Amino acid sequence: MQYWYWQTPIGVAMALSWTSRGGLTSYMETSFVDQGEAIGCLYVMGQVGEETHSTACTAYKVAHQILLKKQPENNFFANSMLCLHLPRVNDASTVCTMITSLLSLAMKKAVRRDLAMSGKVTLTGNILGIGRVKEKTISARKNRVKTIIFPEANRRDFDELPNNLKEGLDVHFFDEYDQIFVLAFNSDH
Repeated sequence: MQYWYWQTPIGVAMALSWTSRGGLTSYMETSFVDQGEAIGCLYVMGQVGEETHSTACTAYKVAHQILLKKQPENNFFANSMLCLHLPRVNDASTVCTMITSLLSLAMKKAVRRDLAMSGKVTLTGNILGIGRVKEKTISARKNRVKTIIFPEANRRDFDELPNNLKEGLDVHFFDEYDQIFVLAFNSDH
């Protein structure tokens, strides 16, 4: 996959996940369906298993909490019916990407074009470790991703990778979603 977008559209974020074929770079896309007072809800589309549906619900809840903290006057989630498209992913490590996609649409702000991420997130916004760091890093390199976010818990896994695989990548390790928020939305891109 090459970049699909010259500039990442609002509501879109890039995920690093894993399938039986190896690492996968894909886009999570959130779109607006309808608006009205207190109709807030989320529909999930794509190849969605029970685990993925549960992680999407977690992402929606966390995104709503973060938006209330960052922009208390923004009632987007309470008053919007949304659709989250999850292509070919049945991987809990994409929750941070789902949150980023949802927040991008809610704030009408695009995510950095060269940024991809992988991380499980708890309901309180803590980022948990993931598996398959090597495969996800290879996928990022193949797809010309320059900036990667991994959980702090996976720093050692990344450090143990061969230098030629890590060379030229700007990798960030975070343990709270608030740190992803700053990198995804407050950087020049």
